[in-house]
Amino acid sequence: MKARHAAAAALALAGGSLAVLVGTRRWHQHWGAADEEITRPLPGDNLIPDPKLDSTQAITIHAPAERIWPWLAQAGYGGRAGFYSYDALERRFGARNTDRLNPDLPPLTTGDTVPFYPGMPMTVAVADPPHTLVLWLVTTANKAIDPTGPWPEEHVAWSWAFVLESLDANTTRLLTRMRVTYRPTATWAPYVHLLLEPGHFVMGRRQLLGLRQRTQATGRPAWPGRNRVKRSREVARSAADVLVACPRFVTAPLYRRRHLRWGATDAEVASAMPGDELVPHPSFTATRAITISAAPKDVWPWIVQIGTGRAGFYSYDLFDNAARPSAERVLPQLQDVRVGDWVPMSTKVNKTTAFKVKAFEPTKWLLWVKPHSTWSWRLTPTEDGGTRLVTRLKEKYDWRSPGLALLTIILFEFGYFPMMRRLLLRMKSRAEGPPPHSTFPTTQTPGPPANSSTPSTDSSANPRTCSAAPQRCCCEPWVSSTHRSGTARAAV
Repeated sequence: MKARHAAAAALALAGGSLAVLVGTRRWHQHWGAADEEITRPLPGDNLIPDPKLDSTQAITIHAPAERIWPWLAQAGYGGRAGFYSYDALERRFGARNTDRLNPDLPPLTTGDTVPFYPGMPMTVAVADPPHTLVLWLVTTANKAIDPTGPWPEEHVAWSWAFVLESLDANTTRLLTRMRVTYRPTATWAPYVHLLLEPGHFVMGRRQLLGLRQRTQATGRPAWPGRNRVKRSREVARSAADVLVACPRFVTAPLYRRRHLRWGATDAEVASAMPGDELVPHPSFTATRAITISAAPKDVWPWIVQIGTGRAGFYSYDLFDNAARPSAERVLPQLQDVRVGDWVPMSTKVNKTTAFKVKAFEPTKWLLWVKPHSTWSWRLTPTEDGGTRLVTRLKEKYDWRSPGLALLTIILFEFGYFPMMRRLLLRMKSRAEGPPPHSTFPTTQTPGPPANSSTPSTDSSANPRTCSAAPQRCCCEPWVSSTHRSGTARAAV
């Protein structure tokens, strides 16, 4: 009787699973893809002209294609970077996903092989950086064969295409398409549609999210992969830091007038900062300042690499960097700042959870914006070769979303000052330490002549990076700047 009940339960479970697969098939086959993306031809379609399985997935990544391509090009097993999916599953194939680019891997070219499964490498059919990567594989009797040669009667053949399409200078649409055919049907159809198809959805979706996590904003996380023990220690250390600082968080509203201008002089509080006009009637304004015994060129790199998933905020990492330690060094891969780059405030990146770089002048000032808010930085050289760093946050509470407005008030009144104070103090200690490993790039798009006091306003130009020349500035076409005493005003 028990065996009969167990068999019935197993049958019901299998039937329910099959019903779910069939009912959600279109969704999981084409996760994230629009109808137009599903139906239009993509590179590599000709390799499998009559597929029995055709799956197109897509994701939008807030990073240029040039930053995403290196991560695609190093994917694979056998000493490569893994496929950025689930570690527990990929380790079964001898792979471990990495959070770093490997400069030692040679560029992919047509005809190269990428280890995909023990004894089954995929062949590169198309390698067109930073636009298209197409892999394909043909197997028979559980062995890979030359996909360009004749296929035996019994075979499984598939292609896997990755297509990067630029939506703008800092946003890319990543499409992936897997096409599979097989013979004989009776042998391979159950395997392909009951195992491979749902497996591809689970692993492929995770792969796209993993690629976005690694490439978004700056493209490269500020930390290497860590094992669970080290990760647990990092979380515990971050929690301990917050626990010690609890009195400062709780009592912050009691000394509000002082902390809104912590470290800043009367003149600095009253002075104009880049982007002030963008939030003309703010609900919250805080101007903070600190003197750093390092030149502006040595302070600048620490500012431009700020962000969750980037270098962190040098503050309470449990809150502002997903409990991962903030960077202790300048990260060269994060120094190529561009107008339109995201500056994430959390692990989720969108227009309400992240700032965008609006305008900047290297080593002098930097402006981040998001709806109803600006965050500006100004670096002024001191007579003794140091830097006077002034930063200002302006926020207009949006009461059309009462919940979000109340959450913002709580964050700013209780949390913002302790975190900002720690950020400035720890940035100071880092900048005053050994010379940075890297400074900002010096080979960017040229700005106006060095004797010009006005940034480029060419309305036909795309958002671009700044020149490192001392008197040059890069900003979006709407910005009009005047420079007085090391400050700049940005006006619509």
